[in-house]
Amino acid sequence: MNIASPSSRVELAGFSRSLAGQDTAALSVSPLELGETATGETSSRVKLGMDTKTCTKCKRTLPTVEFARDASKRCGFKSICKGCDRAKAGAYYRANRDRRRAYWQAKRDEMSAAYFVLRAVRIYGGQCIECGSVEDLEFDHVDNNGAAHREVETLQAVLRRIVRTGQPITDYRLQLLCKRHHLAKTLATRGQAA
Repeated sequence: MNIASPSSRVELAGFSRSLAGQDTAALSVSPLELGETATGETSSRVKLGMDTKTCTKCKRTLPTVEFARDASKRCGFKSICKGCDRAKAGAYYRANRDRRRAYWQAKRDEMSAAYFVLRAVRIYGGQCIECGSVEDLEFDHVDNNGAAHREVETLQAVLRRIVRTGQPITDYRLQLLCKRHHLAKTLATRGQAA
């Protein structure tokens, strides 16, 4: 294939490129360079300075730049082109939109709750006031009015208020106790032995 006119166009796998003003002598190619082997069979790769690959989904032969990298593949690229990959990802996203939203909302809520617990614990000293333990910490109402407090405000709301103000709340006196000391205090206030 010899390109004679500088204003001619070359069509390769659906891509066209104008050759106006370019050195056309450098674009002279033999059939072997176009992918034909010595026996006349067509090779899977065209040697025009860029490799090509056939998309397994749309069956188009495209330059490898149209395929995403994939180190697990022998050729180093995904088997479907970027366009088909985008369409596949978009279809999955649309089909699973509600499920994905619910999942990430639950994750945000979980992370938000953990964040407020950690910050509130830090504001209250970060350790049990009885033994100094930093494991299994729980908030305890000093005046044993936890039931009345829970009727007015949820734990999450209390933690948010503590973190927002950056200091212990004043309307209900709270303290940090480890699980063992909190249980012992609860049993002692109910008149039971620990």
